[in-house]
Amino acid sequence: MKKVLLTSAVVLAAFGAVQSVSAADDYVDYNSILASIRSDKAKADAQAVAQHIYDVQDQQLSILTPAYNLYKEKDAAYNTLSARVKEAYSNLEKLQQEKIRTADLIGDGTALVRKADELKSARTEAAQREAKFTDDVESYENEVNTAKQARVDAVKVTAAAEAAFQAALTSGDDTAIAQTRSNLALAKGRQNAAVKAEKEANEKLAKAEAELQKAVFDQARIEAALQYMDALETGNDYKITQAAYNLDKKIENAKETISTLESEVEVARTDRDNALLALENAEKRAAVEYKKVGLTYSRSILEEADAKVNAVETGWKNTDKGWIYIVTPKGDKATGWKLVDGAWYYFNAEGVMQKWWIKDGNTWYYLNGSGEMQTGWLQDGGKWYFLENTGAMKTSQWFQVKDKWYHVDASGALSVNTTVDGYTVNGNGEWV
Repeated sequence: MKKVLLTSAVVLAAFGAVQSVSAADDYVDYNSILASIRSDKAKADAQAVAQHIYDVQDQQLSILTPAYNLYKEKDAAYNTLSARVKEAYSNLEKLQQEKIRTADLIGDGTALVRKADELKSARTEAAQREAKFTDDVESYENEVNTAKQARVDAVKVTAAAEAAFQAALTSGDDTAIAQTRSNLALAKGRQNAAVKAEKEANEKLAKAEAELQKAVFDQARIEAALQYMDALETGNDYKITQAAYNLDKKIENAKETISTLESEVEVARTDRDNALLALENAEKRAAVEYKKVGLTYSRSILEEADAKVNAVETGWKNTDKGWIYIVTPKGDKATGWKLVDGAWYYFNAEGVMQKWWIKDGNTWYYLNGSGEMQTGWLQDGGKWYFLENTGAMKTSQWFQVKDKWYHVDASGALSVNTTVDGYTVNGNGEWV
């Protein structure tokens, strides 16, 4: 049995090419089928059959898609909560270790002072992170609200386009059908893009909120530890008792957080399992309807459609950390050296494009303000350097360019107006 995914192209006069979703090489080319039909009546009958098949699939997908999206949403929520539980356990461990380390320093004044300085530095860093992610959260909240409104507007446009298409089908006007079908496809595409944009905005907001929570927790943990050590330094028994109590209280709060999150995880797991069961039941019913018209249902239909909607555009993308280069629709970023449009670029471990001087291994390279690797002569900071065709900076050697000999020192800088190895170089660095 052929396993095919019938698209709106099926109901065009020439049907269009139909995409196979079979793992095998099964493929139904309705263009060639129609071309082989000579009778207008037979061709009309074939079109009517194809229209019916399309309608069956469209009806089932209108039921399956929301069920699939709900399952994905519940699964993501469960995974997010599970990650928060792990983070909560990590926070508890940090607090407990902080108490142990501080207790170990009792009586060692020098160590207490050193530890206090380290914590003050860490507190400053945590405060900076809190400020940054507070700004990020505010920015992303605005982005989410904008994206949400765009999605709501797109849904309304799609609904109107769907109504117009159905009206055209009822009228039987071929021109109107073709035009409204095209408008509907365009509206659905824009709606998918709006849904994707809202999802990405929510993901950025969630990540920023998580980082903000970490920064706030770190500040509270560090502050409690500092109060404890300050009390130990002064030897004030009351302050020592109070600081120890505050640290113990934070440990208890961390345990309560874990308990609460674990309860929420159980609820999220149940929600996810129920959503999966609902999807599977809908799929069973869809499989029956598909079989009636000669189709075989597979969840890959939903997964492939979802992958297309959520595919990340490859190429350059500007982020808050700098320029990155997306190499796959999954969103994988280039790292290390990458040749793009005939120029070499270097991306760090986070995928961010680098500029100016970089050291890769034991070799220095120079990337201009656009990130492109440079070769040949380079003037920087009043000194001249020579970069090989590979971009590698020459160091500690004599070399020839055309008919001239030059020397560069260990830093790579061109030697000028001096004598090297008994040979004199002039102000241009040329051996004379």
